Amino acid sequence: ASSGSPWLVTALACFMTVSSVIEAQVMVFRYRSHVPGGIIAACIAAGTAGLVIGFGEALSRAPMPWPVVIGSVTPSVMFGLAFFPQIWVFVSACSIKGYSFSVSALDAMGSAALSSVILIEGDVTSPDSWAAAAPLVVIVVMHALLGVVAVFIVVSPCGRRCRADAGDAANNA
Repeated sequence: ASSGSPWLVTALACFMTVSSVIEAQVMVFRYRSHVPGGIIAACIAAGTAGLVIGFGEALSRAPMPWPVVIGSVTPSVMFGLAFFPQIWVFVSACSIKGYSFSVSALDAMGSAALSSVILIEGDVTSPDSWAAAAPLVVIVVMHALLGVVAVFIVVSPCGRRCRADAGDAANNA
């Protein structure tokens, strides 16, 4: 995808805005900040935009293969690894308590949409397009894996046994 593509710029701006609002909610509700959420979101968005622009400019001047390694391979590996603690918690506790299928679905759909924009704007057969879309494709695949693990826990004997044990503990309390 060309760096000036209106679809790519719009998709990245939407992603950054949503991320900033989510981070602002965490700051306001978890840490009980007295600063309004809109101000926190604007500060986070401005800081993120500055970092992204600066980092992107530095990568655009870096010799190959550094832009691909830093801009595609590293985030893909990090995004993939980030899902394993949640999977471990599900499996070790035989529970998906606190998991939101809707958040996973929205994240996967957003990542799929942005990766589609990258692939459509570029050449779908080009390794460069796939390298650019790789982190987003990893997010989609890992959400699918997380969903499969969650469904398995819900329908498996292990998950039913843990729910029954939790119900017995609640009834005995």
